Amino acid sequence: MTQDELKQAVAEAALDYVAPRLEDDCVLGIGTGSTANRFIDCLAAIKGRIGATVASSEASAERLRSHAIPVYDLNTVNQVDFYIDGADESNRALQLIKGGGGIFDVKVDGVQVVNYRGKNKRFGQTRGRRRDWKKAYVRLAEGSHIDFLGTE
Repeated sequence: MTQDELKQAVAEAALDYVAPRLEDDCVLGIGTGSTANRFIDCLAAIKGRIGATVASSEASAERLRSHAIPVYDLNTVNQVDFYIDGADESNRALQLIKGGGGIFDVKVDGVQVVNYRGKNKRFGQTRGRRRDWKKAYVRLAEGSHIDFLGTE
């Protein structure tokens, strides 16, 4: 299968999962990107059963609206029942990596996830260990930057 065929298959599988679980008050969260776009196009077939969606980007919101699927602001809904998005990478354990470039409108060149082991600690007479944690290092493509201070 080509990459495009795989993305289409994933979008159709997501629809097959979500469609029988839709209820009147369900809110679907929709991500951004080529796989999410394919999912949105699949949703058009059942748009009459969809009460509300929230989108992670204006591009996804516009695509949903083009199919006459209702889009709401995230701050106006109480919960999101399902969130469908593509992943940038996965490993054999099916752990997914999202690059985060879309939210900052930058091009991501690569993501490296590092596993950190929790420190051994002593709490009075009890010995224990803090939780393990992960840290993602995101490498931006040349010419991309994030304006954390909002000066631009």
